Amino acid sequence: MATTGPQHVYHSSAYYTDPGASTMVEKGWTGADLIFDLDGDKIPSSKGGSYEELLDCVKDETLKLIDFLTSDFGFAESDMKVVFSGCRGYHIHIRHDSVLRCGTHERREIVDYICGTGLDLERILRQVPLPKPHRSRLEMPPSSAPGWGGRLSRWVLAFLRDLEKLPKEEGTKQLETVKGIGERYAQQLWHALFESEDARGRMGIDRIAEGKIDLIKGPSKAILWKSLLSRALTEEVGHPDEPVTADIKRLIRLPGSLHGGTGLRVTPIPLNKLDRFDPLLEAIAFSDELVQISVKAPVTFSLGGEHFDLERGEGKIPQYAAIYLLCRGEANEK
Repeated sequence: MATTGPQHVYHSSAYYTDPGASTMVEKGWTGADLIFDLDGDKIPSSKGGSYEELLDCVKDETLKLIDFLTSDFGFAESDMKVVFSGCRGYHIHIRHDSVLRCGTHERREIVDYICGTGLDLERILRQVPLPKPHRSRLEMPPSSAPGWGGRLSRWVLAFLRDLEKLPKEEGTKQLETVKGIGERYAQQLWHALFESEDARGRMGIDRIAEGKIDLIKGPSKAILWKSLLSRALTEEVGHPDEPVTADIKRLIRLPGSLHGGTGLRVTPIPLNKLDRFDPLLEAIAFSDELVQISVKAPVTFSLGGEHFDLERGEGKIPQYAAIYLLCRGEANEK
């Protein structure tokens, strides 16, 4: 007779001819979903923030990863299922014949691409020979280019477009923070980008979209653009949990179950609603009926649209908040 229920519920990402067999060999592996796990604790920009800020950060990372999967890999939104993990992140399940039988190595290649592993900026920023002997022009891919080249170029273009909205003095000060450019180069670049037209009447910023970045002269120009591309790479890389994606027999949380560390529901989310999804409202599984608990130490948190600032000791709070604290080990039942 069972006396305690499971704290967590998982299912396998793999498919087998005989899943009930006693050994893995006898089970007969036939393929596996491609799984991505995004955990807020493993995203650099989420460090030091509140739980709510961490969840906002990991949602942005999830939207970025979906863009990788649709734009760079060509998956349709119908191939994906997005699930809130019930705690600090999101899972993306891809069920498609093209990846079903991919092995660990192939799955590692996919996640390496998303993480920008081994990306050589020297192949993004290149010297293009000109008709004149011993002459060349510095270029990067146009913003419309596919893959990492276009992705980095779009970031650089967006960065410069944001500068364009600032007063000149403030904008040039921001340019001076880029490695390889001081006050003189910042002034020259600002003029070339936003104040000077070419023979066709285009501002320099318009040429950036075409990958034409040879706007100023001098030895620091390559360092400048490489610095901007390095910053773009830092911002654009994805942060999925690499071992999860590479695993062809992964156990992953069962959608609809409860996370044993929070009491929140592992919640499937339609892709068109992900940007508006609020896990601290929509993943709540319990009622707002008041229940008695004993809080072990002062605690502050937000959940269910309410903010809680609790002192040590006994008190009544909504059931969903009590379950949250009990699962986290911060309270006892009374």
